[in-house]
Amino acid sequence: MSDKQLKKLVFLESLFIGVLSIICALVFGLIFSKPFLLIVSRAFSINNLNMYFPIKSIIVTIIVFTLLFTISIPFVMITIKNKTIIELLNGSKKPKNEPKTSIFLSILTVVLLGIGYVVPFLNINSGNLTYVLVACIIFGTYFFFSQTLVWVLKKLKNNKNLYMNKTNLLWISNLVYKIKDNSRLLFLMTTLLSITLVSIATLSSLVSIQLDEQRAAYPFVINYQSADGNPQEKDRLELIEKTLTEDGFIYDKTSFNSLRVKDNGGYLVSQSEFNQVGQKLNLDNVSVTDDEVVIVPRYTDSSYMSSLNELKTLQIGKINLKAKGLASGKIFPAGYKTYIISDYLFKKLSNNPEYEKVTSFGYNFNGWEKSIEEGYNFNEHIKNTSKNNFEKGILKETYTDLRYYYKVSIDITNTMNFMGIFMSIVFFIGSCSFLYFRFYTDLIYDKEKYKNLSKLGLSYKELKKVLTIEISSMFYIPYLVAFFNATISIIIFSKIKGFSLGLKGLSTSCIILVIYSIYFVILKNKYIKEIAKIIPGYLD
Repeated sequence: MSDKQLKKLVFLESLFIGVLSIICALVFGLIFSKPFLLIVSRAFSINNLNMYFPIKSIIVTIIVFTLLFTISIPFVMITIKNKTIIELLNGSKKPKNEPKTSIFLSILTVVLLGIGYVVPFLNINSGNLTYVLVACIIFGTYFFFSQTLVWVLKKLKNNKNLYMNKTNLLWISNLVYKIKDNSRLLFLMTTLLSITLVSIATLSSLVSIQLDEQRAAYPFVINYQSADGNPQEKDRLELIEKTLTEDGFIYDKTSFNSLRVKDNGGYLVSQSEFNQVGQKLNLDNVSVTDDEVVIVPRYTDSSYMSSLNELKTLQIGKINLKAKGLASGKIFPAGYKTYIISDYLFKKLSNNPEYEKVTSFGYNFNGWEKSIEEGYNFNEHIKNTSKNNFEKGILKETYTDLRYYYKVSIDITNTMNFMGIFMSIVFFIGSCSFLYFRFYTDLIYDKEKYKNLSKLGLSYKELKKVLTIEISSMFYIPYLVAFFNATISIIIFSKIKGFSLGLKGLSTSCIILVIYSIYFVILKNKYIKEIAKIIPGYLD
C-alpha cells in the first residue's frame, strides 16, 4: 500500500466515523430531549422547560465537531507517517522495555501531595494559597501515576517471596506496564472524577446551605418598615396579618423603632430596643455609652468582618462615635447598615430632621418554606401598590419577604444544580469511557496472552483472580485519589466561602461509588468472559 493510498484510507475512515457520530448524536439527542427536559423540570423544580427544535444548537454542534474531526485527521496521519504497515498491524505485539522510574520524582510526589493534603487542615488561611495547593495536587497526582505507583510495583517485584507467590507474578508484572503505559489516562480519569465529585458534592449541599444562609440573613420572615406619617401603614399590617391567618400560619409579631440616617441610608437603633428584640432572636445583649456605637454587620464574609473590627471611630451623619465592636446578629434584613447607640443619644437625635423615624414590624412563623409562591406574589403586590417615589427621595415603606428572596435564590440554585450535575455526568461518563476504550484495545492482546498461559497450566479461577486485581486497580486507584483530591478541594472551597459543606456534601460520593462499582462489575465480567470463551474448557 502506497503512502497516498494509506492517507486516503485514513481520511475516508475518519470522515465516515465523524459524519456518523454527528448524525447519531443529533438523532438520539432529539429523541430523548423531551423526556430529559421532563425529568430535569421535576427533579430541579425548574419551570418553563418546554420542548423546542434547537436549530442554533444543531448548527453549533455540527460546526464544532466537524472542526474537531478535521483537526484530528492530520494528527493521525502524522502519527502513522513514519511507520510501516507491518508496524501498524503489529501494534502492541512488540516487546516492551522495562518501565523506568525516578526516585527523585517519587519523593517529589510525596512532598507535593503532602503539601496539598496537609496544609488545608492546618490553622492557617489556606485560601491565600489556593493556586499553590491546586498546583501541588495536580502535579503530585500526575507523578503519582507516572512514577510513584510504578516505583512501588517494581519494589514489589524485587520482593521475591511476594512476587513468586502463585499468581502475584502475573498481576504485579502486568500492572507495572499497564500503569506506566496508561499513566496519562489514569491522571485524566482522576481529574475528571475529582471534578465530578467536587461538583456534585458542592451543588447537592447548596440547597440546605441556601436555606440556612437565607434564614440567618433575614431575622424575620416578613419585615415591614413604615416611615413616620405613612398613610398605608394600617392597611398593610391588616393585609399581612389577614393573609397569614387565612394561610393557616400562627405568627409572632415584633415591632421596634429606629432612625433612618437620610444622608447615608443607615439605621440607628437604641440599645434598649435592640436588646429587647434580640432576646426574641437569641442575640447577645449590647451595652454602649453616649459616645460609643456597636456595628451590626451587614454581611458575614470574613474579609468584611475583619474590616469592621479594624474600625476605631465611625461617623454617622454629623456625629463621630467610638466603634466598640460588632453585634452578634442582626434585627434588620441583610444589607441594612445598622448602628446601635445609647438610649440618650437616640432620644436626642429623634428630634433632629436629619434623622427620619421608622417603625419596623417583624413576623416570624414556622413552615414559611412551604409558602414560597404566596410570599413571592405578596412581595410583588406590595411593590406594585407602594407610594414610594425613589426619584424624589420619598421612601414611605419597605417590605422584605424572606420567601421572595428564597424563591429567587432557589431558582438560581436549581439552574446551577442542573448545569453542574449535567456537566458532572458528562465528565463521569467520559472517565468511564476512557477505561472502556483502554480495555477494549487491550482485549486482543490479552486474549492471546492468556490463551498461551492456559497451556502452561493457568486455571480459570486464577485467570479471574489476576484480571480482577488488574481491572480493580485500574478502576479504584484513580477513584481513591480523586476522592482525596475532591475532599481537599471542598475544604479549601469551604474556607474561602466561609461555610462548611460538612459530611452531607461528601456523602454524595458514595452514590457515585455505587454507580462506578456497578460499571466495574459489568465491565470486569464482560472482559473476563470475552477472554475465557476462546480458551477451551474454561466455560464448559
